[in-house]
Amino acid sequence: MENQRCVITGLGIISPLGTGNQEFWNALKAGVSGIRNVTRFDTENYSSKVAAEVPDFVVTDYMEKKQARRADLVQQYAIAAS
Repeated sequence: MENQRCVITGLGIISPLGTGNQEFWNALKAGVSGIRNVTRFDTENYSSKVAAEVPDFVVTDYMEKKQARRADLVQQYAIAAS
């Protein structure tokens, strides 16, 4: 197998602590927790009511609405981070 090089030219972060490098870093330094009450679905039948959701993520900031409908949430996060 041939050796190939890869160059990382930036860093994109989509996380429960914030979207974007600066927002994430500021929250991390401040000791902010990314754990919150679940808002994406009804937790009535679950013993745990908390999770590390990504708040305030607006997919259309990163891709067209049509493309977003065809991608699941993990794919949307990956595209936004890249």
